[in-house]
Amino acid sequence: MAIVKTGDMYGQVGRLGQNVYYTAYSETRSRKLAASVTNPRTQAQMLQRVRWANLVNFYRVNKEWMKYAFETKKKNQSEYNKFMSLNVASSPIYLTKQEAGGGAWSPRVHYRSRFA
Repeated sequence: MAIVKTGDMYGQVGRLGQNVYYTAYSETRSRKLAASVTNPRTQAQMLQRVRWANLVNFYRVNKEWMKYAFETKKKNQSEYNKFMSLNVASSPIYLTKQEAGGGAWSPRVHYRSRFA
C-alpha cells in the first residue's frame, strides 16, 4: 500500500493497470492487484465461505440493534467489523451453501457481545 499525496492520481478512485486507487481516512491510497487469484474448492475454503455468509446474514437481520451491542470498539471500527471480528472464528455452521446464499442464518450463531 502507498499513500498518494501529490500528482495526477491524488484524489482519484479506481483501477489503472495493475494498481487500484482508493480513499480511506481522507487519504488517497494505492495498492497493487494480486498477480494471480486462486479460488480453491477445498472443503475448508467452502466451509469458511458459508461461515461468513451465515454471520453476514445474521448481522443483516439484526443490524438495527447492533449499535447498542458493543461497549468497547475502536473509534473508527464499525459495528459490522466488531461483530465479525468477535464471531468469525467461533461460529459453528448449520447451513448448506444454498441456504446461506438465499439469505438464511442459523439461529445457533454463538453471538458474543457485552450481553453474552
